[in-house]
Amino acid sequence: MYIITFYSFKGGVGRTLALANVAVDLAQQGRRVLLVDFDLEAPGLDTFDLFSPSRMSPGLVEFVSQYLETNKAPDVGDFIYKVPHIGGEHSGLWIMPSGRNEKGYAHALSRIDWDELYATRHGYLMFEDLKAQWEKQLAPDYVLIDSRTGHTEVSGICTRQLPDAVVLLFFPNEQNLRGLKSVADDIRAEAKTGRTKRIVLHFVMSNVPDLDDEDQIIEKRLKQFQQALGYSELFQIHRYDSLALLNQVIFTRERPRSRLAREYNALTAKVVQENPQDRDGAASFLKELSRQYDTVRLRIPPQEIEDRLAKIKSMHRNDGEILYRLAMRKLQDGTPDEAEELFSEALRVGYSVPRVLLMRAECRELLSDSKGSASDVWEAVQHPDLSDHEVERALRLIRKVDGNNIGKLTVSPALTALAPEAQMWLASKLKWSPAGLAAEAQLLRRLLERGGGALHPMVSTELALCEIGLGQFASAMKISNPERSDPNHWMQVAFNHAMAVWGDTGKLPRALFSQIVARDKSATEPHLNANYPQCMAIAYWGAGEVDSAEQFLEMARQRIAERPEEFSCWRYLMVSPKEFLIDIKAISQLIKGRNVEPAFFKAARARPKTKTPRA
Repeated sequence: MYIITFYSFKGGVGRTLALANVAVDLAQQGRRVLLVDFDLEAPGLDTFDLFSPSRMSPGLVEFVSQYLETNKAPDVGDFIYKVPHIGGEHSGLWIMPSGRNEKGYAHALSRIDWDELYATRHGYLMFEDLKAQWEKQLAPDYVLIDSRTGHTEVSGICTRQLPDAVVLLFFPNEQNLRGLKSVADDIRAEAKTGRTKRIVLHFVMSNVPDLDDEDQIIEKRLKQFQQALGYSELFQIHRYDSLALLNQVIFTRERPRSRLAREYNALTAKVVQENPQDRDGAASFLKELSRQYDTVRLRIPPQEIEDRLAKIKSMHRNDGEILYRLAMRKLQDGTPDEAEELFSEALRVGYSVPRVLLMRAECRELLSDSKGSASDVWEAVQHPDLSDHEVERALRLIRKVDGNNIGKLTVSPALTALAPEAQMWLASKLKWSPAGLAAEAQLLRRLLERGGGALHPMVSTELALCEIGLGQFASAMKISNPERSDPNHWMQVAFNHAMAVWGDTGKLPRALFSQIVARDKSATEPHLNANYPQCMAIAYWGAGEVDSAEQFLEMARQRIAERPEEFSCWRYLMVSPKEFLIDIKAISQLIKGRNVEPAFFKAARARPKTKTPRA
């Protein structure tokens, strides 16, 4: 049960209308909602057609009067009625009115001495009993209290003792600012009393005309209000010029597409989000915290955020999605041990979404549990509903914890269920080792067997890279035939073909390198990576233009500093910047005439020789 008081220091700001619209919005979303009319001097909830009881019903005034007569809290069920046709089987709307709207009402109200009630008649305990009865008899998700205006004993009960949250509505004038500041300060002070009760405050500027503020009157007022009241978030309910207001229309029910209804919807969403008991609210809060942590911290101190997270965990310990989102928060906070425990709890309660396994695998890798990480990631990729980016995360994890078995990923349900374009994109990320090259080649061949479609040229080019890296030069030469290549890919195809010929024959294909150089000199499209000038350094050297080769090598040396990883044509592997610089040093030795050869030549020599069968 979460109690929210709607309060305004002055009338005329649409407080009761806002409460009614939020209440109906909540009930229509499947919540159980109790409305309590505590505006005893000017009650109004029962004047709404939707809320009007079929018969006169006693309410708060009669409840308190009977308590004073008997010194015992009466049965609250006698003072509440249900609103028909709102909600569903397990939801609905109930009202505890101010009292019977008849001649004796004013007299009964005047006989209640609120000071005496609290000073000598245990009024505080009476209202605590009232709360307990609400929860026991109705089990409401939300109790919305309509408080009277100004500084009164009743407003103190409504804004400090009873609620978990208070919606403070105001019109931005000086009178409202002066009165509201005092109320807001009193509410915040509750956190420093013996009860240490933090009450959430929502500030709503209401009934403001939607006019051109060319003189910045409202803007200046709002700066004053924000500075004095200390809020970081403000909601606005605009004045709605319609005769429908005379009929007290519930816009969230009868005009759900209107701007006014949308503004009430936004207020509903915010009060729900601040309620750690509400499952949807908890999920919404965790999502916002994940996306906008710095923004949330502007309105909620870090310790209060931690307290809220602890409450959410306690109240939703069997909700897998909530546990998953809590774990993500812990992972963002840099506490993978706590995150790993929460991911495990999410799996324990049956939330076996493969991404939970994937995230736990990341936690375990951070905790140096490579075996556990590998177990999780391999289980995750057995599910065909991972996204391409999630499969990429799996790929990166496997590279760290079980790289020698990367080939298993290429036949996993997660990868094979992806579109060919996504498979091609992921294949290009496998060139970190011979095992990765072999796995990529396997995947690329499968794509080619299926036709390749528009991807065919790119698939062929990528496969040629793999074959060269694996020392399968003859196969690479067939795939990378520049005479049959697409003109747009000629340079890459021709260079790979030249490198394959060099690897296969041991002789430089100088004519082909010269053609590549000629094409480079006429090219206008810039290449910003480090791989291109590295390739051109070899091509220019192969064509006999040593000075240009050195210039390209220096360009590659400068560019690698800006890249976390790069493909090196010296190894035909993806390498780190440090490894790339080692390769540049080796190419520099080659250009200077030293007897060195590309590192990928070793792959061909390491392959077992195939014996020719005898006739």
